[in-house]
Amino acid sequence: MKKPNISENIIRRIGKLEAETKDLKEEMMEVKREQESLKKAQETAVIDDLSSKKPGLNSYSYTYNEVAERQGVSVYEVQKIANKNGLRRKLKIS
Repeated sequence: MKKPNISENIIRRIGKLEAETKDLKEEMMEVKREQESLKKAQETAVIDDLSSKKPGLNSYSYTYNEVAERQGVSVYEVQKIANKNGLRRKLKIS
């Protein structure tokens, strides 16, 4: 029986590595899609909290700090989401 030469072994190994790389890239893309989906869900929850008003009153149910704490994000992230979605709260200037 003839021994496979070194270049055949290298070619086979490269083929296996390319297949592994392709699989890993597909897994990475799936993780990125899932992460994006979770981020959108979290953003939706922040938007809901920012939009929520106290029943019968014209005041908001939660402050930016409370929204951040409830949703596990930074206050800065709440501010960015508010600005992006037209929910920024304006301060009354006297």
